[in-house]
Amino acid sequence: MSAKKNKKNAPSKAAKIKNNTQNTKPKEIKADKVKTKKEKTSSRKKFTIFGDWLYNNKVLMAFSVILSVTLWVILTLNVTDRTEKVYSDIPINIYDSSLYESVGIRAIEIVGPESMLDGKVDIIATGSLYDLSQLTSDNLEVRASWTGTISEPSTYQLTLSVTCNNSDVSVDLAFADGTNYLLERFDRYIEESSPMDVAVTTVGASAAENLLVGEAFSGVKTISVKGPETEVKKIAKVVLEANVNKTLSAAESFPGTIYFKDAAGNNLSETDRSKITIVGYSDGTQNFEGAPTQDQLKVEVPVEKEVTLPLEIGFKNAPTGFNPQKLKYVINPASITIKGRPDAIESEAQSGKFRPESQIDLSAVTLLNPMQRLKLSFSSGISVEGYVGEAQVTFELRGYSTKILTLNNGIAHFKLINPDGIKASVVSSKIENVTIIGPAAAVAAINESNCIVEIDLSSVDSAAGQKDVRAMISFNSNDNCWATGTYKVTVQVG
Repeated sequence: MSAKKNKKNAPSKAAKIKNNTQNTKPKEIKADKVKTKKEKTSSRKKFTIFGDWLYNNKVLMAFSVILSVTLWVILTLNVTDRTEKVYSDIPINIYDSSLYESVGIRAIEIVGPESMLDGKVDIIATGSLYDLSQLTSDNLEVRASWTGTISEPSTYQLTLSVTCNNSDVSVDLAFADGTNYLLERFDRYIEESSPMDVAVTTVGASAAENLLVGEAFSGVKTISVKGPETEVKKIAKVVLEANVNKTLSAAESFPGTIYFKDAAGNNLSETDRSKITIVGYSDGTQNFEGAPTQDQLKVEVPVEKEVTLPLEIGFKNAPTGFNPQKLKYVINPASITIKGRPDAIESEAQSGKFRPESQIDLSAVTLLNPMQRLKLSFSSGISVEGYVGEAQVTFELRGYSTKILTLNNGIAHFKLINPDGIKASVVSSKIENVTIIGPAAAVAAINESNCIVEIDLSSVDSAAGQKDVRAMISFNSNDNCWATGTYKVTVQVG
C-alpha cells in the first residue's frame, strides 16, 4: 500500500518539464551571479600580471641581494671622501747580504725603538673606501736602509720606508706612530765555529745499595755552531745535561739537552741562545752536518761497582823452579781501586787481588837496576780511580851478589824443549859471560855443572837450517837465583 501511495504522489514527466520551464528565470539570475564572479577573477588577474613574483620569497631574496650589491658599488665608486685604515704587524726587511759578502758583518737584531723590537711595524693607509678595500697587508713592504759606511760591529740608525706593490690602488702610506727609523745591531757572523767538546752531566741520579752511578756519556762528543761573534764567544763550555731524578739499579738512558755556559758557569740567556745555531757534530770518529737529533742526544748513565784490591805482580823470563815469594820488593801503588760493570768487577775480585796482564821481566832486574815499571792494563768495562797507568816495583837486593860463568855444552846441561817434535840438535858448544844474581851464599854455591840451559823450540819454525834460539838458564837445587841479560844458542833444525 505504501508503494502505491508513493507512486501516486510522484510527479509525472510532464509535470517535471513544466516545473523546469517555470524555473527558467531563477536560473538566469544564477548565471548573472556567475558572470559577476568571473569579472572579479579577471580583474584580480589583471592586477597580478606584474606582481606574481612579489609573492615568491626566493625571488624576493635574490632581488634584495642584487639591489644591495648594486647600491654598494654605486656608493663606493662615487664616494670621494678619503679615509684611513691601519695595517698592523708589517715585517721590517733589512737586506744585508752585500754587506756580509764585503766585510763579513750582518744585521743581528733591532734594539730600538721598543715598539719595533719584534721586527714589525704598523702602517696607516689613507685613500678611498674602494682603494682601501683592495689593499691588503701583503701589498705593503717596509724596508730599513742605511746611509754611509758600516764596517765595524756596532749599533747603527737605519731609515724606514714603506711602499705598496699594488698598482691598482692609490693610497698614501705613513708609519702609525710617526717613527721612520730604527736602531739595528750589526756584528761579525761566524758561519761555523771550531768544534767544542761536549761535557755530559746528570741531575738527580743515585744508585742502589753497594752500587755507584758511573760517568754518564753520549754519542755526541763535539759540536760546531754558527751565530754572531759576540754571542758565540760567550760560550765557555757546552754541556749535555740529563734529568734523571731516580735511583738506579742498572744502566739506563735519558733524554739530554744542550746548554751553553759562560765563563762563570751560567747558562747563556734565552736571547743570546736564540741567536746561536748548531751546524755540525761529531761522535768522536766521524763528523756530521746539522744538529744532532733528540735520539742522538740521549745520555747513557751506567751503574757500576767499586772495590779496592792489593796489587799482585807476575814474572816472565824466570828460571824453572824459581820461587818469587823469596824476593822482597815494594809495589807503588800497593793497591788500586777499580770500578766498572758489576759483573766485570765481581770477576776481578774473586781472587781478592788484582794481577795485571803485563809481568816483570826478571832477567832485567840487576844490582844496578833494582827498580822496574809495570804497565797496568785492565779488561773491558773496568776503570781505575785516578787512572794508574803503571806500577813501580823496587826490589830489595841487599845481600845479593853476582857471578859470571861460561857454560860449556857437556858440562852444563843443554836441554832442548821440543813440544812439537821438531828434529833439531844443538850446534853451539858454549855460552859465555852468563851473569848469575841471587843471595850471596846461594850464588857462591852455583857452578857450571849445576846450570841447565833450556832451549825452547816452541816458537821455532820447522824449516830446515840453523837458527838462533833464546836460552833460559836455570839451576839444580836452587830456587832464588836467576840469570840477567839475554842468551842465545844455535840449533840445527832438520
